[in-house]
Amino acid sequence: MKAMVLREYNKPLMLEEVETPGIGTGEVLINVKACGVCASNVKYVEGAYPDVLTLPHILGHEPVGEVVKVGPGVQGIVKGDRVCVYIFIPCGECLYCGKGEENNCLHVNRIGMEVSGAYAEYIKAPARNVFKIPEGVSYEEAAALADAAATSFHAIREKAKVRVGDDVVIMGIGSLGINGVQIAKAAGARVIAIDILPSKLEFARKYGADETIDGRKEDIAARVRSLTGGKGVDSFIDFVGSADSVRAGLHSLRRAGKLVVVGHDPHHPFQVKAFQELIMEEAEIIGSHASTRQELREILNLVHIGKLKPVIGARFPLAQANEAHQAIKGGEIFGRIVLLP
Repeated sequence: MKAMVLREYNKPLMLEEVETPGIGTGEVLINVKACGVCASNVKYVEGAYPDVLTLPHILGHEPVGEVVKVGPGVQGIVKGDRVCVYIFIPCGECLYCGKGEENNCLHVNRIGMEVSGAYAEYIKAPARNVFKIPEGVSYEEAAALADAAATSFHAIREKAKVRVGDDVVIMGIGSLGINGVQIAKAAGARVIAIDILPSKLEFARKYGADETIDGRKEDIAARVRSLTGGKGVDSFIDFVGSADSVRAGLHSLRRAGKLVVVGHDPHHPFQVKAFQELIMEEAEIIGSHASTRQELREILNLVHIGKLKPVIGARFPLAQANEAHQAIKGGEIFGRIVLLP
């Protein structure tokens, strides 16, 4: 099969002919029809997480496709099924797996990270990680939401616990943020979208944002308080994760508000000096990482019932994975980039 292979950090991926993976008990082989392209893959190529990958390696953790082979012991999945694949392969035995928190598994393997990913024509996966794509949802749409929407859902519904009537900031209108706008609106919140590109703010309004703030031109915290009658927001969902965005988030919260941080830049670590504010304001800073299997199911259902529209920013053939990464670094793509093997 053809695959884009990472052989050396900070070098282009190489299109190569590699062996099609074999499958064992409880596994399925999937013909990849589309794969979402995450900004984290750009960071992997840059060597930001050298302890995670073993080179040479095939990236891609957001695959969807058609089941072409089913291993012994697989039930509920058959050849020909259109499926979406959950990224985490949990141990199934630790404390967190027992609580349904597969994203926190102590012994996890992740597709496209510890194991080979979907920048390829085929991928194998445990059958328990595979979910059928609802009728009426295309492969490309499913790829655009498999990680980008599920990660936003986890941050907004599980970590921030957004409810009807809440005021919520979505910071950073990228492929996660635009899903965040929709998910917060579906929960009944009033949504304030923040970005530094006016074109992305227009994009956010198109998908339901009630208010927008240009972070390059306005004092974010002051503007947020102006829009909320001085009290601040219930939740500030930060898909950027910079020192400036975290600081703005803390200063934008109401008392007992929640700052949920999803994005981060491993090249620019920083410290948060807000210990007294956290105590006196009863604020919370909460980290949010990926999603659970159940949340992926819920995302697929939201799309099925029309509450969430997958947003595809651009399409690239598999051989142009490097160009897809460059498009992400450019920062002007609206929605998720999808690779098409």
